[in-house]
Amino acid sequence: MTKVFSPNENVRDPDGTLRWGLIIRKTFLQQNLTIGTDSAKIPTSPLSNRINILIVNNSTGGQILYIGDSTVSTTNGYPVYIRQAVSFYIEDSVDIYGVSSAAGANIRIIETS
Repeated sequence: MTKVFSPNENVRDPDGTLRWGLIIRKTFLQQNLTIGTDSAKIPTSPLSNRINILIVNNSTGGQILYIGDSTVSTTNGYPVYIRQAVSFYIEDSVDIYGVSSAAGANIRIIETS
């Protein structure tokens, strides 16, 4: 079995090759958001029929992004440190929220459907 690098795990091609990456079936959408110290939806408007999302903390000022549900805070959220990325297989009906440890966190998002 050949292993090919990409961000999502346990996806296999028809020939059995293990893939590690975003699955793009129809559409690819990138977005840039600025997240502050109040909880905000990531992204504000999800891609229709989304199957994957990649969230990157592209901040340069030391801001830590915390992600979770609508009650996310800096004390209960999952931390995404500067230049760190997280990806999920997640439908557009599931909302992700984020809050930053300081104002002005620059977030980059890629969604696929």
